[in-house]
Parts: sequence; C-alpha cells; structure tokens
Amino acid sequence: MVVVKGKADLSAPKKGHWIGTYEADCQVRKIIADMLEAARKHGKDRAQVAKEMTDALGRDVTAAMLAEFTRIPLQRGDQSGEKPHRRKRYVSLPTPWVPALSAATGSNKLVRHLMDSRNRELLELAEKQHLKFDWVLERVHRLYNKLQTTKTRKG
Repeated sequence: MVVVKGKADLSAPKKGHWIGTYEADCQVRKIIADMLEAARKHGKDRAQVAKEMTDALGRDVTAAMLAEFTRIPLQRGDQSGEKPHRRKRYVSLPTPWVPALSAATGSNKLVRHLMDSRNRELLELAEKQHLKFDWVLERVHRLYNKLQTTKTRKG
C-alpha cells in the first residue's frame, strides 16, 4: 500500500502482506468450496449443511451465507483463469464457525489447513497410531470371538 498525501492508494499493492493475505483468503475460500462440493457428492446440499451449522451454532446460517464464504474477491491485475466476483464487501467464514462447518460437511480439510506444520504432523502421527490401535482391537475381537466359538463347541 502506498500513502500519498494522507490517503491510502490500494490500486498498486506492493509485494508483501496485502498480496499474501489475498492469496491466503482465496485459498481458504477454495477449501470451503471443496468441502461443500464433497458434502454435495455425499447427498448434502448447502441448505442441509447450513441447517446443521444453525443447529450446532444456535444462530441462523443460510445457504446464501455459505455461497458468500466461497466467493473469490476481485484483485486488480489478476491474471488467473478464475473469474473473481466484483463486490464492495466480502464476507468471510467466522473462525469460531469452522468446527460446525467441519462437522456438517464431514471434512476436516479447513482445520488441517489452518494448523501449523508441527500440529499437522502430530495429528497425522496420532491418526496412524489410532489406525494401528483399531487394527489391534479388531484382531483381539476376532480372536475373542474365535475362542468363544471354540469354547461353546467343546462345552
């Protein structure tokens, strides 16, 4: 941003925070769109996701609001192939709503994206250990059932 005679000139953003913020915002909006699309493929439209979020949050969430959270803002000089939307104001998903969106869509893609790399690695490690635990538990359950079957045949 350039300040000229006390006024901010946003027409020629300099490389740095503003551009990085724009890119990060677009990335989050794309992830939300992907989550909603995946939910749609599993039979949940935006209205259903919005209803589940309303129930979880205790405040109204509409399908139109979800559409706004996925709208890509226009950036001057944008050469990408995506069509940005021309609006004066863009609405972002409130951070406290992320768990409700994740629960309603059945996807934790946004939560993972918002984590730092260390926490992401810890989560992946925990998931691997959980899978190992599930495998062991399933194995023990099968052996137990096998022992019970053998016991009833003998007894």
